[in-house]
Amino acid sequence: MTIYPNPADKSIEMIFNKNSIGNNIQIYDISGKIILEKTIYNTIQQKVDISNLNKGVYFVKVGGLVHKLIKE
Repeated sequence: MTIYPNPADKSIEMIFNKNSIGNNIQIYDISGKIILEKTIYNTIQQKVDISNLNKGVYFVKVGGLVHKLIKE
């Protein structure tokens, strides 16, 4: 999984190595609280709006993969 841009301001693009069928995208804050959750279906690319998130460090989890995200 690739996430760009990172750091990001308004949205992120996620590219998956294979089609993600029924996976959830979960974005957690630094304390571990789920801030955003979205189900994705049969895609290799997904755009996620993060404009409503405060500036800071977040973690993006899809399936068993976790990536650090910086929101500007």
